[in-house]
Amino acid sequence: MIGQDPLFHPVDMVETASIKVAEHKGTIRDIITEADANLLLVIKEIRSAVRIADEQDDPGTADLFAQIVQIHEKHEWWLRDILARRDGLAV
Repeated sequence: MIGQDPLFHPVDMVETASIKVAEHKGTIRDIITEADANLLLVIKEIRSAVRIADEQDDPGTADLFAQIVQIHEKHEWWLRDILARRDGLAV
């Protein structure tokens, strides 16, 4: 986090993001499935960032990312549970 210039323009963020902008079509189930896949990618990238912060001896950043990944893992579990139960979702 120290010494870097963060992206700030929305176009730059969209162009460099691992997660692409969602399409405007599909069922609710499709949307939740896409959200779950995207969340798994985010979790993978945050875990990688934790390892890099540890390697760079940056415990503050590692701790911040570790807390964030826990929140994302809970959200992913919730989406996976919805998909498994088919709660109100068309097949």
